[in-house]
Amino acid sequence: MEEIMTKKRIRINPTRAKRFFNKLTSWVLLLTMTLWSVGLQMAVFVPAASAAVSTTVQFNGCGTSMTEPCFQIPPNGTVIPASSQPIPLFSFHIKKTSDATLTNIKINLVAHANATTIAANHIGSLRVYKRTTFTSGMYNFPDNERIDDGTAVVAIGSAVTIPIAATGNHADGNAKNFIPTDFWTGGEYIVALTTSGSWATTDQIRYILPVDWITVAEPTTATLGSAYTFPVENNDWLYAQPPTWFNQFGVENVSFISTTQVDVRFTSEVETASAQTATNYKIDVNGSVNGDADAVAPNSALLIEPRAVRLTLNGGGITVNQSQVIIYGGGVKNTSGSTLPGNMTMMIMGGGGMGGAPLVISEVMIGQGGDGLKEFVEIHNTSSCPSSAMDLSAMSIKLWTIFNNGSTLTQTKIADLTDAIPCGGYYLIASQQYNDTLAVNDKANKFYTDAATNYGANSGTE
Repeated sequence: MEEIMTKKRIRINPTRAKRFFNKLTSWVLLLTMTLWSVGLQMAVFVPAASAAVSTTVQFNGCGTSMTEPCFQIPPNGTVIPASSQPIPLFSFHIKKTSDATLTNIKINLVAHANATTIAANHIGSLRVYKRTTFTSGMYNFPDNERIDDGTAVVAIGSAVTIPIAATGNHADGNAKNFIPTDFWTGGEYIVALTTSGSWATTDQIRYILPVDWITVAEPTTATLGSAYTFPVENNDWLYAQPPTWFNQFGVENVSFISTTQVDVRFTSEVETASAQTATNYKIDVNGSVNGDADAVAPNSALLIEPRAVRLTLNGGGITVNQSQVIIYGGGVKNTSGSTLPGNMTMMIMGGGGMGGAPLVISEVMIGQGGDGLKEFVEIHNTSSCPSSAMDLSAMSIKLWTIFNNGSTLTQTKIADLTDAIPCGGYYLIASQQYNDTLAVNDKANKFYTDAATNYGANSGTE
Protein backbone atom coordinates (compact mmCIF):
# COMPACT_ATOMS: atom_id res chain seq x y z
CA MET A 1 0.00 0.00 0.00
CA GLU A 2 1.33 3.30 -0.95
CA GLU A 3 2.00 5.55 2.00
CA ILE A 4 0.93 9.08 1.38
CA MET A 5 2.88 11.77 3.22
CA THR A 6 1.16 15.04 3.93
CA LYS A 7 2.72 18.33 4.86
CA LYS A 8 1.40 20.10 7.88
CA ARG A 9 1.76 23.85 7.92
CA ILE A 10 2.84 25.23 11.30
CA ARG A 11 1.47 28.60 12.23
CA ILE A 12 3.35 30.78 14.73
CA ASN A 13 1.42 33.21 16.83
CA PRO A 14 3.54 36.42 17.02
CA THR A 15 2.16 37.38 20.43
CA ARG A 16 2.95 33.98 21.97
CA ALA A 17 6.43 33.93 20.41
CA LYS A 18 7.27 37.30 21.88
CA ARG A 19 6.01 36.21 25.29
CA PHE A 20 8.16 33.03 25.10
CA PHE A 21 11.39 34.85 24.25
CA ASN A 22 10.78 37.41 26.98
CA LYS A 23 10.49 34.57 29.52
CA LEU A 24 13.62 32.89 28.12
CA THR A 25 15.59 36.11 28.44
CA SER A 26 14.44 36.56 32.02
CA TRP A 27 15.49 33.00 32.95
CA VAL A 28 18.95 33.44 31.39
CA LEU A 29 19.42 36.72 33.25
CA LEU A 30 18.30 35.18 36.54
CA LEU A 31 20.61 32.17 36.07
CA THR A 32 23.58 34.43 35.29
CA MET A 33 22.99 36.56 38.41
CA THR A 34 22.69 33.44 40.58
CA LEU A 35 25.94 31.95 39.30
CA TRP A 36 27.72 35.27 39.70
CA SER A 37 26.60 35.46 43.33
CA VAL A 38 28.28 32.12 44.14
CA GLY A 39 31.52 33.05 42.44
CA LEU A 40 30.95 31.56 39.00
CA GLN A 41 30.86 33.68 35.88
CA MET A 42 29.22 33.22 32.55
CA ALA A 43 30.85 34.64 29.48
CA VAL A 44 29.95 34.89 25.86
CA PHE A 45 32.78 33.40 23.78
CA VAL A 46 33.39 34.90 20.38
CA PRO A 47 36.02 33.12 18.24
CA ALA A 48 39.02 35.38 17.67
CA ALA A 49 39.64 36.28 14.08
CA SER A 50 42.96 35.09 12.71
CA ALA A 51 45.23 37.81 11.36
CA ALA A 52 46.14 37.52 7.70
CA VAL A 53 49.68 36.78 6.62
CA SER A 54 51.46 39.99 5.70
CA THR A 55 51.68 40.78 2.00
CA THR A 56 53.60 44.04 2.34
CA VAL A 57 56.33 43.24 4.91
CA GLN A 58 59.20 40.81 4.26
CA PHE A 59 61.50 39.07 6.75
CA ASN A 60 65.23 38.42 6.57
CA GLY A 61 66.98 36.43 9.28
CA CYS A 62 69.49 33.59 9.49
CA GLY A 63 69.68 29.86 8.85
CA THR A 64 69.69 28.07 5.50
CA SER A 65 66.32 29.55 4.53
CA MET A 66 66.94 32.92 6.22
CA THR A 67 63.72 32.43 8.23
CA GLU A 68 65.29 31.83 11.66
CA PRO A 69 66.21 34.55 14.14
CA CYS A 70 69.88 35.54 14.19
CA PHE A 71 71.09 34.16 17.51
CA GLN A 72 72.67 36.53 20.00
CA ILE A 73 73.04 34.03 22.86
CA PRO A 74 76.56 32.57 22.44
CA PRO A 75 77.02 28.83 21.81
CA ASN A 76 76.90 27.02 25.17
CA GLY A 77 75.37 30.13 26.70
CA THR A 78 76.71 32.94 28.84
CA VAL A 79 76.54 34.06 32.46
CA ILE A 80 74.78 37.38 33.08
CA PRO A 81 74.54 39.39 36.32
CA ALA A 82 71.53 40.54 38.32
CA SER A 83 70.18 44.02 37.50
CA SER A 84 71.84 43.71 34.09
CA GLN A 85 72.04 46.08 31.18
CA PRO A 86 70.13 44.90 28.05
CA ILE A 87 71.22 41.40 26.99
CA PRO A 88 70.53 40.62 23.30
CA LEU A 89 68.45 37.49 22.59
CA PHE A 90 68.17 37.60 18.79
CA SER A 91 68.05 39.98 15.84
CA PHE A 92 66.38 40.19 12.43
CA HIS A 93 65.66 42.52 9.50
CA ILE A 94 62.33 43.48 7.96
CA LYS A 95 61.31 45.77 5.13
CA LYS A 96 58.05 46.94 3.60
CA THR A 97 56.94 47.18 0.00
CA SER A 98 54.00 49.51 0.76
CA ASP A 99 52.52 51.31 3.75
CA ALA A 100 52.89 49.31 6.97
CA THR A 101 53.96 49.87 10.58
CA LEU A 102 55.33 47.51 13.24
CA THR A 103 52.80 46.70 15.98
CA ASN A 104 54.34 44.14 18.32
CA ILE A 105 56.75 41.23 18.80
CA LYS A 106 55.71 38.00 20.55
CA ILE A 107 58.20 35.87 22.46
CA ASN A 108 57.98 32.98 24.92
CA LEU A 109 60.64 32.91 27.66
CA VAL A 110 61.48 29.32 28.61
CA ALA A 111 63.17 28.27 31.85
CA HIS A 112 65.46 25.24 32.12
CA ALA A 113 64.20 22.27 34.13
CA ASN A 114 66.92 23.00 36.69
CA ALA A 115 65.68 26.57 37.18
CA THR A 116 63.20 25.52 39.87
CA THR A 117 62.99 28.89 41.62
CA ILE A 118 62.84 31.24 38.64
CA ALA A 119 59.90 33.65 38.49
CA ALA A 120 58.70 36.42 36.21
CA ASN A 121 59.98 39.11 38.60
CA HIS A 122 63.54 37.82 38.05
CA ILE A 123 63.34 39.46 34.60
CA GLY A 124 63.52 43.23 34.63
CA SER A 125 62.13 43.95 31.16
CA LEU A 126 61.77 42.79 27.57
CA ARG A 127 62.79 45.36 24.97
CA VAL A 128 63.07 45.95 21.23
CA TYR A 129 65.76 48.13 19.64
CA LYS A 130 66.30 49.17 16.05
CA ARG A 131 70.05 49.47 15.63
CA THR A 132 71.16 52.05 13.11
CA THR A 133 74.53 52.93 14.66
CA PHE A 134 77.29 50.56 13.54
CA THR A 135 80.42 52.10 15.00
CA SER A 136 83.29 49.95 16.24
CA GLY A 137 82.87 48.08 19.51
CA MET A 138 79.87 46.42 21.12
CA TYR A 139 76.38 47.85 20.76
CA ASN A 140 75.48 49.75 23.93
CA PHE A 141 71.66 49.86 23.45
CA PRO A 142 71.08 53.63 23.47
CA ASP A 143 67.69 54.79 24.72
CA ASN A 144 67.03 56.76 21.53
CA GLU A 145 67.12 53.50 19.52
CA ARG A 146 64.67 51.66 21.76
CA ILE A 147 61.29 51.30 20.03
CA ASP A 148 59.01 49.31 22.39
CA ASP A 149 56.62 51.24 24.62
CA GLY A 150 57.88 49.72 27.89
CA THR A 151 54.57 48.07 28.84
CA ALA A 152 55.40 44.40 28.14
CA VAL A 153 54.26 42.21 31.06
CA VAL A 154 56.89 39.51 31.56
CA ALA A 155 55.85 35.89 32.03
CA ILE A 156 57.79 32.61 32.09
CA GLY A 157 56.54 29.74 29.94
CA SER A 158 53.81 31.61 28.10
CA ALA A 159 53.71 34.08 25.24
CA VAL A 160 54.61 37.69 26.00
CA THR A 161 53.63 40.52 23.67
CA ILE A 162 56.09 43.40 23.42
CA PRO A 163 54.14 46.40 22.07
CA ILE A 164 55.95 48.79 19.76
CA ALA A 165 55.50 52.48 20.60
CA ALA A 166 52.87 54.16 18.45
CA THR A 167 54.22 57.62 19.31
CA GLY A 168 57.65 59.19 19.47
CA ASN A 169 60.62 59.08 17.10
CA HIS A 170 63.66 56.88 16.75
CA ALA A 171 67.16 58.36 16.61
CA ASP A 172 66.99 58.20 12.80
CA GLY A 173 64.11 60.69 12.79
CA ASN A 174 61.44 58.17 11.80
CA ALA A 175 58.54 57.07 13.98
CA LYS A 176 59.40 54.22 16.35
CA ASN A 177 56.97 51.90 14.56
CA PHE A 178 58.30 52.85 11.11
CA ILE A 179 59.32 49.92 8.88
CA PRO A 180 62.12 50.66 6.39
CA THR A 181 62.00 49.85 2.67
CA ASP A 182 65.42 48.16 2.70
CA PHE A 183 66.65 45.26 4.84
CA TRP A 184 70.10 46.66 5.52
CA THR A 185 70.15 50.44 5.40
CA GLY A 186 66.97 50.60 7.49
CA GLY A 187 68.58 49.05 10.55
CA GLU A 188 68.74 45.80 12.52
CA TYR A 189 65.99 44.88 14.99
CA ILE A 190 67.25 43.43 18.29
CA VAL A 191 65.10 41.82 21.01
CA ALA A 192 66.75 42.04 24.43
CA LEU A 193 66.03 41.50 28.10
CA THR A 194 67.29 42.88 31.38
CA THR A 195 67.43 41.00 34.67
CA SER A 196 66.17 42.29 37.98
CA GLY A 197 67.87 42.20 41.37
CA SER A 198 66.14 38.86 42.03
CA TRP A 199 68.06 37.07 39.22
CA ALA A 200 70.20 34.53 41.08
CA THR A 201 71.22 30.94 41.94
CA THR A 202 69.78 28.36 39.50
CA ASP A 203 68.09 30.82 37.11
CA GLN A 204 68.66 30.03 33.45
CA ILE A 205 66.48 31.04 30.55
CA ARG A 206 66.17 31.29 26.77
CA TYR A 207 63.28 31.73 24.33
CA ILE A 208 61.06 30.13 21.73
CA LEU A 209 59.16 31.99 19.04
CA PRO A 210 55.57 31.15 18.06
CA VAL A 211 54.47 31.13 14.46
CA ASP A 212 53.62 34.66 13.22
CA TRP A 213 55.55 36.30 16.06
CA ILE A 214 55.72 39.67 14.28
CA THR A 215 52.54 41.72 13.99
CA VAL A 216 52.21 44.65 11.60
CA ALA A 217 49.48 47.04 10.50
CA GLU A 218 49.07 47.47 6.74
CA PRO A 219 46.65 49.08 7.75
CA THR A 220 44.67 45.97 8.81
CA THR A 221 46.43 43.59 11.19
CA ALA A 222 48.78 41.05 9.58
CA THR A 223 51.55 38.76 10.81
CA LEU A 224 54.81 37.16 9.71
CA GLY A 225 57.64 35.10 11.20
CA SER A 226 58.28 31.35 11.43
CA ALA A 227 58.14 29.40 14.69
CA TYR A 228 61.53 28.62 16.25
CA THR A 229 62.61 26.34 19.11
CA PHE A 230 66.20 25.69 20.19
CA PRO A 231 67.34 22.08 19.63
CA VAL A 232 67.07 20.19 22.93
CA GLU A 233 70.76 19.28 22.94
CA ASN A 234 71.91 22.93 22.68
CA ASN A 235 73.20 24.51 25.89
CA ASP A 236 72.53 28.04 24.64
CA TRP A 237 71.10 29.53 27.85
CA LEU A 238 71.46 32.71 29.85
CA TYR A 239 72.78 31.62 33.27
CA ALA A 240 72.76 33.35 36.64
CA GLN A 241 75.66 31.13 37.73
CA PRO A 242 77.90 28.96 35.54
CA PRO A 243 76.86 25.28 35.45
CA THR A 244 79.35 22.71 36.66
CA TRP A 245 80.47 21.85 33.12
CA PHE A 246 80.79 25.47 32.00
CA ASN A 247 84.55 25.70 32.41
CA GLN A 248 85.26 22.04 31.75
CA PHE A 249 87.88 20.86 29.31
CA GLY A 250 86.40 20.76 25.81
CA VAL A 251 86.88 21.35 22.09
CA GLU A 252 86.77 24.94 20.87
CA ASN A 253 86.63 24.29 17.11
CA VAL A 254 87.87 22.16 14.22
CA SER A 255 89.35 24.01 11.24
CA PHE A 256 90.01 22.95 7.67
CA ILE A 257 93.63 23.05 6.46
CA SER A 258 93.45 20.97 3.29
CA THR A 259 91.65 17.94 1.89
CA THR A 260 94.03 15.78 3.99
CA GLN A 261 94.46 17.86 7.17
CA VAL A 262 92.41 19.51 9.90
CA ASP A 263 93.32 21.27 13.15
CA VAL A 264 91.50 20.50 16.42
CA ARG A 265 91.69 23.31 18.98
CA PHE A 266 90.93 22.56 22.64
CA THR A 267 89.82 24.96 25.38
CA SER A 268 92.99 24.46 27.42
CA GLU A 269 96.53 23.16 26.94
CA VAL A 270 96.70 19.43 26.26
CA GLU A 271 98.99 16.63 27.43
CA THR A 272 101.27 15.59 24.56
CA ALA A 273 101.00 11.78 24.63
CA SER A 274 97.20 11.56 24.65
CA ALA A 275 96.82 14.45 22.18
CA GLN A 276 99.10 12.69 19.69
CA THR A 277 97.32 9.31 19.95
CA ALA A 278 95.57 9.05 16.60
CA THR A 279 92.98 6.52 17.85
CA ASN A 280 91.53 9.21 20.12
CA TYR A 281 90.00 10.75 16.98
CA LYS A 282 88.05 9.74 13.90
CA ILE A 283 87.36 11.69 10.70
CA ASP A 284 84.09 11.25 8.79
CA VAL A 285 84.61 12.78 5.35
CA ASN A 286 80.91 12.36 4.44
CA GLY A 287 79.64 14.16 7.49
CA SER A 288 76.31 12.99 8.85
CA VAL A 289 75.19 11.34 5.59
CA ASN A 290 75.73 7.79 6.92
CA GLY A 291 75.97 8.56 10.61
CA ASP A 292 79.49 7.73 11.81
CA ALA A 293 79.70 4.49 9.79
CA ASP A 294 82.28 6.05 7.44
CA ALA A 295 84.46 7.52 10.19
CA VAL A 296 88.09 6.35 10.30
CA ALA A 297 91.04 7.17 12.52
CA PRO A 298 93.52 9.68 11.07
CA ASN A 299 96.94 8.44 10.01
CA SER A 300 98.64 10.82 12.45
CA ALA A 301 97.98 13.40 15.16
CA LEU A 302 100.60 16.09 15.81
CA LEU A 303 100.61 18.67 18.61
CA ILE A 304 101.37 21.92 16.77
CA GLU A 305 100.80 24.33 19.66
CA PRO A 306 99.83 23.88 23.34
CA ARG A 307 96.08 23.78 22.57
CA ALA A 308 95.98 22.57 18.95
CA VAL A 309 96.43 19.17 17.26
CA ARG A 310 96.80 18.63 13.51
CA LEU A 311 95.16 15.46 12.16
CA THR A 312 96.31 14.00 8.82
CA LEU A 313 94.20 11.66 6.70
CA ASN A 314 96.34 10.32 3.87
CA GLY A 315 93.37 9.27 1.75
CA GLY A 316 92.03 12.83 1.62
CA GLY A 317 88.44 13.71 0.85
CA ILE A 318 87.98 16.19 3.69
CA THR A 319 85.40 18.83 2.71
CA VAL A 320 84.96 22.11 4.54
CA ASN A 321 81.57 22.60 6.24
CA GLN A 322 80.63 18.96 5.60
CA SER A 323 83.20 16.52 7.00
CA GLN A 324 83.25 15.91 10.74
CA VAL A 325 85.75 14.96 13.43
CA ILE A 326 84.87 12.75 16.41
CA ILE A 327 86.98 13.35 19.53
CA TYR A 328 86.48 10.53 22.02
CA GLY A 329 85.69 11.18 25.66
CA GLY A 330 88.25 9.81 28.09
CA GLY A 331 90.99 10.02 25.45
CA VAL A 332 92.75 13.36 25.09
CA LYS A 333 93.72 14.93 28.43
CA ASN A 334 94.58 18.49 29.32
CA THR A 335 97.67 19.31 31.36
CA SER A 336 95.59 19.11 34.57
CA GLY A 337 94.60 15.53 33.75
CA SER A 338 90.96 16.26 32.82
CA THR A 339 89.38 14.44 29.88
CA LEU A 340 86.37 15.28 27.73
CA PRO A 341 83.08 14.50 29.52
CA GLY A 342 81.90 12.51 26.49
CA ASN A 343 82.39 12.00 22.76
CA MET A 344 82.26 15.23 20.77
CA THR A 345 81.38 15.44 17.08
CA MET A 346 82.46 18.69 15.43
CA MET A 347 81.93 19.88 11.87
CA ILE A 348 85.10 20.93 10.07
CA MET A 349 84.83 24.66 9.48
CA GLY A 350 86.71 26.89 7.05
CA GLY A 351 89.35 29.27 8.37
CA GLY A 352 92.81 27.87 7.87
CA GLY A 353 93.52 26.30 11.25
CA MET A 354 95.43 27.43 14.32
CA GLY A 355 98.95 26.33 13.58
CA GLY A 356 98.90 26.81 9.81
CA ALA A 357 97.78 29.91 7.97
CA PRO A 358 94.64 31.37 9.57
CA LEU A 359 92.57 33.73 7.45
CA VAL A 360 90.67 36.78 8.64
CA ILE A 361 88.51 39.35 6.89
CA SER A 362 90.63 42.47 7.31
CA GLU A 363 88.42 45.08 5.62
CA VAL A 364 84.96 45.38 4.04
CA MET A 365 83.23 48.15 2.12
CA ILE A 366 79.50 47.89 1.46
CA GLY A 367 78.00 49.75 -1.48
CA GLN A 368 75.34 52.32 -0.65
CA GLY A 369 72.92 54.62 -2.39
CA GLY A 370 73.69 55.19 -6.04
CA ASP A 371 76.93 53.17 -5.72
CA GLY A 372 75.32 49.90 -4.62
CA LEU A 373 77.98 47.82 -6.34
CA LYS A 374 80.97 49.87 -5.25
CA GLU A 375 82.10 47.25 -2.76
CA PHE A 376 84.96 44.97 -1.74
CA VAL A 377 86.12 42.36 0.77
CA GLU A 378 89.78 41.99 1.77
CA ILE A 379 91.17 38.74 3.25
CA HIS A 380 94.43 38.60 5.21
CA ASN A 381 96.65 35.57 5.82
CA THR A 382 97.86 36.29 9.36
CA SER A 383 100.43 33.47 9.52
CA SER A 384 104.05 34.43 10.15
CA CYS A 385 106.69 33.70 7.52
CA PRO A 386 108.18 31.36 6.64
CA SER A 387 104.96 29.40 6.20
CA SER A 388 103.14 27.87 3.29
CA ALA A 389 100.65 29.92 1.31
CA MET A 390 96.93 29.45 1.92
CA ASP A 391 95.33 27.62 -1.02
CA LEU A 392 91.83 29.02 -1.46
CA SER A 393 90.84 26.44 -4.06
CA ALA A 394 91.51 23.65 -1.56
CA MET A 395 89.16 25.38 0.87
CA SER A 396 86.40 25.71 -1.75
CA ILE A 397 85.81 29.37 -0.89
CA LYS A 398 83.24 31.03 -3.12
CA LEU A 399 81.57 34.43 -3.14
CA TRP A 400 77.78 34.45 -3.24
CA THR A 401 74.95 36.92 -3.06
CA ILE A 402 71.84 35.87 -1.17
CA PHE A 403 68.47 37.49 -1.85
CA ASN A 404 65.21 36.79 -0.03
CA ASN A 405 62.02 38.29 -1.44
CA GLY A 406 59.98 37.03 1.48
CA SER A 407 59.01 33.70 -0.04
CA THR A 408 61.94 32.57 -2.19
CA LEU A 409 65.63 32.45 -1.29
CA THR A 410 67.95 32.99 -4.25
CA GLN A 411 71.65 32.19 -3.91
CA THR A 412 73.85 33.45 -6.72
CA LYS A 413 77.49 32.45 -7.08
CA ILE A 414 79.48 35.38 -8.41
CA ALA A 415 83.10 34.27 -7.93
CA ASP A 416 85.25 31.18 -7.26
CA LEU A 417 88.41 31.89 -5.28
CA THR A 418 91.17 29.70 -6.70
CA ASP A 419 94.36 31.58 -5.82
CA ALA A 420 96.82 31.24 -2.94
CA ILE A 421 97.50 33.92 -0.31
CA PRO A 422 101.16 34.03 0.82
CA CYS A 423 102.05 34.24 4.50
CA GLY A 424 101.31 37.75 5.76
CA GLY A 425 99.62 38.56 2.44
CA TYR A 426 96.32 40.15 1.46
CA TYR A 427 93.70 39.16 -1.11
CA LEU A 428 91.22 41.70 -2.49
CA ILE A 429 87.81 40.70 -3.90
CA ALA A 430 85.93 43.60 -5.49
CA SER A 431 83.19 44.52 -7.91
CA GLN A 432 84.31 45.76 -11.31
CA GLN A 433 82.70 49.09 -10.45
CA TYR A 434 85.13 49.50 -7.52
CA ASN A 435 88.08 47.84 -9.25
CA ASP A 436 87.94 50.38 -12.09
CA THR A 437 88.69 53.16 -9.59
CA LEU A 438 91.95 51.57 -8.38
CA ALA A 439 95.46 52.25 -9.56
CA VAL A 440 97.15 49.55 -11.65
CA ASN A 441 99.24 48.25 -8.75
CA ASP A 442 96.21 48.13 -6.43
CA LYS A 443 93.83 46.14 -8.63
CA ALA A 444 91.75 43.40 -7.02
CA ASN A 445 93.00 39.81 -7.03
CA LYS A 446 89.49 38.74 -7.97
CA PHE A 447 86.72 40.94 -9.35
CA TYR A 448 83.21 40.26 -10.58
CA THR A 449 81.11 42.10 -13.12
CA ASP A 450 77.94 43.98 -12.33
CA ALA A 451 75.96 41.50 -14.42
CA ALA A 452 77.15 38.59 -12.26
CA THR A 453 75.14 39.94 -9.33
CA ASN A 454 71.81 39.73 -11.14
CA TYR A 455 69.76 37.54 -8.87
CA GLY A 456 69.15 34.09 -10.28
CA ALA A 457 72.26 33.71 -12.47
CA ASN A 458 74.23 30.58 -11.58
CA SER A 459 71.96 30.09 -8.58
CA GLY A 460 72.30 26.98 -6.49
CA THR A 461 74.09 25.57 -3.49
CA GLU A 462 77.73 24.62 -3.39
